[in-house]
Amino acid sequence: MEPKTGFRSDLSQPVHAAAPACSRPAGETADSSLQNICSRLYQANIDALAETLSRFNESSMQQAICLLSQAQKVYCFGQGSSNIMAMEAWARFATVSSSFIHIEDSHMQAMASSLCRKEDVILFFSYSGATKDMLDILKPAKSNGASIILVTHFSTSPAAMLANVCLLCGPSEKPLQSGSITTKIGQLFIIDCLFHGYCQKNSKACAQAQAATSQATARKLL
Repeated sequence: MEPKTGFRSDLSQPVHAAAPACSRPAGETADSSLQNICSRLYQANIDALAETLSRFNESSMQQAICLLSQAQKVYCFGQGSSNIMAMEAWARFATVSSSFIHIEDSHMQAMASSLCRKEDVILFFSYSGATKDMLDILKPAKSNGASIILVTHFSTSPAAMLANVCLLCGPSEKPLQSGSITTKIGQLFIIDCLFHGYCQKNSKACAQAQAATSQATARKLL
């Protein structure tokens, strides 16, 4: 299915227009105390979790968990700061399964997606769901029959039109806030929900894998 045209996200506004609003978090002044700054950041992170939870769809989460459980390979992909979230997802799931793969370079991601099969899944992180590199990766995978799980903020983005499942995260982010901690908090929450749901569905295999990986890392401790 081709993405719908005319999509506009909060990220599409001119950067120069957003610069004044992004220079300092709302409510802070040049003489704000460190205590006040930390308190506001704490509340912003709590709000990010609350907004992500308010957008939680159990049916979509269950569908995503089923796709991950049935997949032969799960590629954790993203670009820029979203690639950091993809790595976080891979690192979390690597403790219970060898099926999860992370590739950092966008060219290598594109090559891997071109070789995807219907038994494979791409777990893709993109706040906007509207970047050229992302479409270069998702379109070949979709054509090959692979399933796509998208973690995004926008349910009508071009990437959402290609995804089998969309998991929506909050909060709203302005252009110059790209990669903000509050956005990552929402995405990390989704990763943790996926992980615990996956472990619940595959309890015996995950318990055995966690015992093995824990033993392997225990040797690293002093």
